[in-house]
Amino acid sequence: MKERITEFVALFPVHPDYIDTFAQITIIEKREILKTLEQAIQALADTEIPQSYLGLLTYESYWNILCNNPAFRTLADIREVIECNKVLISRIEQTFSRPSYKLLAQRIINGLSVHRLTTHDIHTPIGVTARELRDSLCLYQPGIDKLGGHPAEDLLSLVETVLREILNTVNRQFITFNPENGQYYIDFKKNYDFDALIDNRANSLDLHQLDRYYYATLRQLMEVADLATGWTQSFCWIYELEWRSHQVTRPGYLIFGNPNQMTHARVMKPTGFLLYFLPVYQPTHFEIQLFTAVNQAVFFHLSKIDDGFTRNLRLYAAADDLAAMSTGVAKTIYESKAQNYLREVIQWLQTHKPIAFTACYQNRAQTLLDWINTKATEDFRVKNEPFLFQPHPALLANFRDLIDLVADICLDNYFIEIAPEYPIFPTLISPENLIFLTQEAIRGIPNAQRSKPAQGILAALGLLNGTRVDSHQSQYAQVILKQLLQKPAGQVLNRAELLADHYLAPTTYRLEPELVIVLIAALVYNGELVLVMPNQTIDATQFASLAAIPLQQLLEFNYLERPKDFNLPALTALFELLALPIGLEKALIQYQAVEVISQFQSRVSEYLDKLVKIPPKLMSDFTCWGKPLFSETEIQHFHTQLAQTQHFLESLQVYSSAVKFKNFCYSSTEVTNQQDNFHLLDRLINLQTILTDLNPTLAYLTTAQAALPPQHNLINEMNQVRDKLYTTLTATVIPIDSSYFLHQSLLELKQTYIQIYYQWHQQARLSKEGQLIQQQLLAGQRLLNLKQLASITLLPSQQLLNFEYHLSQLPTCFRLNKKDLIGPAICPYCGYKPFTEFHAIPLAVKLTQLSQTLEQLYLNWTQILLTELKNSFSHRELIKPENRVPIEQFLLTRTLPEKITPPFITALQEGLADLIKLTITREELTTALASGSPMTLIEIQQRFNDYLNDLVQGKAVNKIRILIE
Repeated sequence: MKERITEFVALFPVHPDYIDTFAQITIIEKREILKTLEQAIQALADTEIPQSYLGLLTYESYWNILCNNPAFRTLADIREVIECNKVLISRIEQTFSRPSYKLLAQRIINGLSVHRLTTHDIHTPIGVTARELRDSLCLYQPGIDKLGGHPAEDLLSLVETVLREILNTVNRQFITFNPENGQYYIDFKKNYDFDALIDNRANSLDLHQLDRYYYATLRQLMEVADLATGWTQSFCWIYELEWRSHQVTRPGYLIFGNPNQMTHARVMKPTGFLLYFLPVYQPTHFEIQLFTAVNQAVFFHLSKIDDGFTRNLRLYAAADDLAAMSTGVAKTIYESKAQNYLREVIQWLQTHKPIAFTACYQNRAQTLLDWINTKATEDFRVKNEPFLFQPHPALLANFRDLIDLVADICLDNYFIEIAPEYPIFPTLISPENLIFLTQEAIRGIPNAQRSKPAQGILAALGLLNGTRVDSHQSQYAQVILKQLLQKPAGQVLNRAELLADHYLAPTTYRLEPELVIVLIAALVYNGELVLVMPNQTIDATQFASLAAIPLQQLLEFNYLERPKDFNLPALTALFELLALPIGLEKALIQYQAVEVISQFQSRVSEYLDKLVKIPPKLMSDFTCWGKPLFSETEIQHFHTQLAQTQHFLESLQVYSSAVKFKNFCYSSTEVTNQQDNFHLLDRLINLQTILTDLNPTLAYLTTAQAALPPQHNLINEMNQVRDKLYTTLTATVIPIDSSYFLHQSLLELKQTYIQIYYQWHQQARLSKEGQLIQQQLLAGQRLLNLKQLASITLLPSQQLLNFEYHLSQLPTCFRLNKKDLIGPAICPYCGYKPFTEFHAIPLAVKLTQLSQTLEQLYLNWTQILLTELKNSFSHRELIKPENRVPIEQFLLTRTLPEKITPPFITALQEGLADLIKLTITREELTTALASGSPMTLIEIQQRFNDYLNDLVQGKAVNKIRILIE
């Protein structure tokens, strides 16, 4: 376009190739070009010019004008091209696989149709390339410029893609691609109607062919090989079916066809299950009841079909049949159509499988869905294995999975009948993984950190006791050992005797040889037997070499024999009893005796040292919170058991060399019988350790419990923890981590007590600030004033005494913190005990109340003095002048002096006294003293005293005041 830009601009909006192409159409007059362009441009006059692409008039747009002109239809060449174009456009509109490119495909077909008319002969194999179509038609697709590459090349790739889709859509009819020059053109010779040919062939197929193609469909759905193996009269495959209740596959046969005389003989033999898929269209010429009564055969029959299924199956058969007879492009088209019809048949079977198929087993015929629903109402979980639950068939998208599930439901009882005690595995065991899993299990026998698959196999075979391999736990291993021990001394157990009919115990366990090798390996490892290979003999000391031998070689072993020399099972039991490292007894057998015997004797001595310390302490040390853990009867029984254990341990001290172990005097059973005694010993040792760990905290809590008020909630919590602790410690088996959790529960109680005690202590003791306030009150002027006033008898001095007592008795302790309570349960400074000194009101509050009491007492006494002075001050003139002034000042201010002195007390006492006024005249005094004659000093004193005594007789002397007038 860049080279012809001037030409493009001059002809805009007409593409230059429009005129060139029009000029090459020989059957149209050249002057028609102007009229054609005029009509096309007028149609675009009201159309806005596109912003994202050129929008030029290209020559494919002439096709619509050509088709709409009836005059052109009279021309044979044009009429033939128009008819071909209609067929192609119709196919594009109906079956084009990429709708977003449909408009682009229609433009390309119209362009090829116009170009077909540019040749002198419409059958000439000349066309246009994809690049020419892109440029001459100005093809465009929105978003092509956002793909990230070069837009022109991306657009060319798109045009090529659309051309390939056109060829596929029209089955390569009427369009030919020349790979030599890359040109596409309309080809009228490729006018085969493949669909019509397939329809004709489909109508001529017989029923045998339909069943054959039905079976071809089933081959794909059941995922079996294209070539059947087995009997000549049927399609038959060796088939593995999952026995879901035991997580293992069972061998049998998958058969497409009817049972016949050859298969009938096989049915009656216990060689495995039989899954029959009966024909759909051919009649069944046999008594199906005869065969469905057999408990190992399941018959599947497509009993519900519709016309659509049969039609698609016929078309598939016809297309495949025609493809086999065709070559070249026709073969490719037939194969493509056959695959399309096959997909329709498969889709129908996948959609309708739950109700379209009937499964017949032992004269019971039901749809697949009914079989599943029937089983769903039962307990489909064996030995609490949740993975055995099966989902609803609607969730099973795979056809084979549903068939296998129904077959397993039908045959489960049959599998149980032929192997009633077969082990249950945690993961699926199949021929594909059996060798790997068994080798993994053999390698995991001596390793406690074995892999999960090995753990699963060993557990299913009953070989595990915790993490340790123990052949005594396995019923399967004991069968092998029993057969060997039944042989007379010196005789062996041959492979053929052990694996009768290729299985171990074929009527009960029916274990495969691979699993039997795992059992033999475990027995060899435990020293129960010796495995003899063609060129090698393997005992417990050579187990490492056994684990390295490939399984196929192990399966070819010769025989099994009894072990010699050491009694390895008894030694294994002994070392296990003493909790010595696993496999240490094998090192002893291999004469690595020095280190082994050292460990052995050290462990025996360790047990003896612990044992002799326990019996004397059973009564004293085994208590919990002051309560004995065991009754006297239990303690007596413990003494008996511990004495037996001591005797057993002391008997082991003689085994100080490997040679002595060859004469070990105990059997494995006798050693195992000591387990209860050792469990008791371990239990008591563990219990003693726990109590040693708990006793400090228990002692603390005992003191704390005694310090608390008996009705407090924490006492109930302590009692509950005590009961739980007692139950745990008296249990036969104490969990390993119980010491930690019990200690934690006790520490929680301790922390709770510390919180409560500290809070109460803060309430029951004055702080440093409170002590300062207390001292200030005791030494304060107010209290001193009240003490001075207490000498006045009319004041309630007992109140002051009570106040002073309560104030002075407030205890003080401000040194305690929470850390001080970690050791002792009560305050180490003041010995505060809530039980004896419980204070409902905090002392700080009491101190405040006492301070207020002092103020109130001061005010009350002041008011009493004011009231009494007011009442008794009527004889004011009788009070001495020096005492009258402070009293008058007190009555005036109504406030006591800041500091009360003794003179003020004297004045108050005088003011409060009930004074008696006696008036004496001078004449009366003179008369009483004078007698008319001279008197001595003593005589005048006597006369004055007598006069005063007569005057105050019967009156309170201290209240009398004499006034001389």
